[in-house]
Amino acid sequence: MGRYAAAVVTKGVSAAALFGSHVALSRLAGSVDHYGTFSYALSLAGVLGLVGVWGLDRSLVRLVSLGHQLRPAAVATALAFASIVAVFGVTAFVAIARVDMLTPAWIGAIAMIVVGTAASRSFAAVLRGIDRTVTSEAILQVGRPALLLLGLGGGVALGLRSLDGLSMAMLFGASHLLTALLLLAGLVVWASGIFAGPPDAEPGHRPAALLRLSTPFLLSGMALPLLANVDILIIGQFLPDADVALYAAGVRVVSVAAMGLLAVGILLSARIAPLVRERNRGELQRLLRENMGVTLAVSAPLVGALLVFGEHALALFGEEYRAGFPAMLVLLIAQLVNVLSGPVHLVATLSLPQRSIVLSAVVAVLLLAVVSVIAVPTLGIAGGALGHAVGLTTFNLLLLRSIRGALVVDPSALALLPGRHRPAP
Repeated sequence: MGRYAAAVVTKGVSAAALFGSHVALSRLAGSVDHYGTFSYALSLAGVLGLVGVWGLDRSLVRLVSLGHQLRPAAVATALAFASIVAVFGVTAFVAIARVDMLTPAWIGAIAMIVVGTAASRSFAAVLRGIDRTVTSEAILQVGRPALLLLGLGGGVALGLRSLDGLSMAMLFGASHLLTALLLLAGLVVWASGIFAGPPDAEPGHRPAALLRLSTPFLLSGMALPLLANVDILIIGQFLPDADVALYAAGVRVVSVAAMGLLAVGILLSARIAPLVRERNRGELQRLLRENMGVTLAVSAPLVGALLVFGEHALALFGEEYRAGFPAMLVLLIAQLVNVLSGPVHLVATLSLPQRSIVLSAVVAVLLLAVVSVIAVPTLGIAGGALGHAVGLTTFNLLLLRSIRGALVVDPSALALLPGRHRPAP
């Protein structure tokens, strides 16, 4: 259980640091509108950052965990190509949907977040592949918000009194880039043995082959970034940035409830693919049951606490944020279903044909978008929360059905019931 304890502690510290950094940003914001503008830009970076990663985080952890070697030039070239495409997408989107952000400063700030995210997630994936999971997550999830808080603290010490949305985005982007550099240093120290010299037929040795291998993961990985950000982008199209700020604060609070799922899930990434390859369903089911037990032990008390104290947690962002509590409750219900479903996205990504994940993602995101577009103009931010709940629940249930059919294992909380999914011989 030591690995689980370390993962939970790491994720707990990272969640607290990330939450604290957003509270600090909202408190330093010149107005609620400024935090809303920043949150909109962050969601845009979250969606197009998916293109910047290009599925490399999934393909690299899979390659390394299965014993393949990588070539540094191939990884760097693949990342550069994906980042250029993503930044072009950022420019095209703001030219259509947010003309007020069509400035070199805004494009540069969002690009910093996108590039930093792509590099840091890819480097962390390599470390996970060599079973340096807790270390990589500590740098990725704790280091990034800690660097941001350090920057904010330094600014306050030098007389900083308020920030606009652009300044927040620039600070956020700088923390992402610095985190990527820390992870790169980790690769030099711990992972130098998996990097090869001259190129050969290995998929990790040529940029084109690496991008081809990663593209299915790009498509299947669309779901979570889209489900986490499309609702905010839709709210930003219909409502003022102040409402975006209220909704985004609710999202930050509710994300704490998934800490158990995320904490233990990071330990699975390097262990699932070998078990699937060996067709060891019994060990895979045992591992999933064990992870779900720890997940519920961590997340259930957090969900209960948020039901009781959620409004007070919102007030940490500012008293005006209490108005987002009804929408936060809807988001909390969606997160509860997400936790009970288990690490379905991770299991599916590492073991199922990617087309089934892509189809589930398309259905879920379309439902989210349709419900949000219909509900937001009449229900406000609660309509966005309703769309998010419908989309996330649909995605989880579709993946759960696919996993049960293909692998004959159950990653959900139902597997903990007596007599359910006994390990296969």
